[in-house]
Amino acid sequence: MVADLRGDGVEEVILSVDYQVLDALGLKTFYSTLYAIDFTQPEAVSIVEGLPGHNVSSTPWAGDTDQDGFLDIVYCHGTNAKKTYTFDGLRVTRLKTTIPIITPVKRGAYMGSV
Repeated sequence: MVADLRGDGVEEVILSVDYQVLDALGLKTFYSTLYAIDFTQPEAVSIVEGLPGHNVSSTPWAGDTDQDGFLDIVYCHGTNAKKTYTFDGLRVTRLKTTIPIITPVKRGAYMGSV
């Protein structure tokens, strides 16, 4: 999904990213986070700290869920931090921001905004 996070007229791509951390014994723990990519900058920026679990089938959504004029980001991920491709737990998170919505969010969802 795409939204202007800086209010500078340049829209950033926001996507879910999964990663794994190995402990001293080589056992994996999976995490899911969100990154923003501004293609005018050399690197992606993490939006939230990684949460235990794995995202296998959702994309973030951006819009104004509570009609307060500020951007909200909703994202989902599984809660099993030890296995991938499991559906034995799901967490839905709303990230409430202080980013004002100056122009309508046109691509706040995978297939566009409604």
